[in-house]
Amino acid sequence: MTKAQRSRHAVLGALALLEWRDRMRRENAERENADREMMTRYELMVAEMRAQADEPRAASRTPCKPAIAAVHSNGAAGVLS
Repeated sequence: MTKAQRSRHAVLGALALLEWRDRMRRENAERENADREMMTRYELMVAEMRAQADEPRAASRTPCKPAIAAVHSNGAAGVLS
């Protein structure tokens, strides 16, 4: 192997190493962005749940009606009104 060939192999190796490093940097950045996005969604979900838990319960829209029940001597039960 001549000096020129060794030099060419060294340059090709250095370029491959630089490309690998750039690819790893991009993948890590994408992974961090995905993690950050997931944490943001999680924090929003927790905030919504806390807001729902803190808000006072709204009164039911249908008013409660008293019910009159009757029990027959044979054990049958029913609602009269």
